[in-house]
Amino acid sequence: MESAGEQQRAPRGARVTAWTLAAGWAGLIFAASAVPRGAGIPLPGAGTDKLVHAGVFAVLGGLVALALRAEGLRRWRAAGLAAVAGLAYGALDELHQAFTPGRSMDGEDVVADAAGAALGALVGSGRVAEAALRRWPGANEAQGDHHR
Repeated sequence: MESAGEQQRAPRGARVTAWTLAAGWAGLIFAASAVPRGAGIPLPGAGTDKLVHAGVFAVLGGLVALALRAEGLRRWRAAGLAAVAGLAYGALDELHQAFTPGRSMDGEDVVADAAGAALGALVGSGRVAEAALRRWPGANEAQGDHHR
């Protein structure tokens, strides 16, 4: 899938699907952040929320990395950009919670979000992305649509 000089973009359907999944997951995060404290699912044990944050943002990081790979970015560039996007979205998520009744901003949540997004980005930009995009219909056809 990858040549020495440039990375081929995935078919349009794969790109649209990948971005739709990433945006949809980001929307679910936003919706969950709008739920006032006490109205959501109770979590057992102290610190459990940090694991949830990391897990949720690992999915986001992986989906964004997959979408960036579908656009033709190489693995490490896609992983880095997806990790930064996850960090930024985590910070905005915490800011959003500051305006939600019963919720507050928490810097430790941003750290958990960033760690999860980075891990997800590494997974989502590697062999997972290559396998998913290779199996997409039309992936083996010659494409004239490249990104350098």
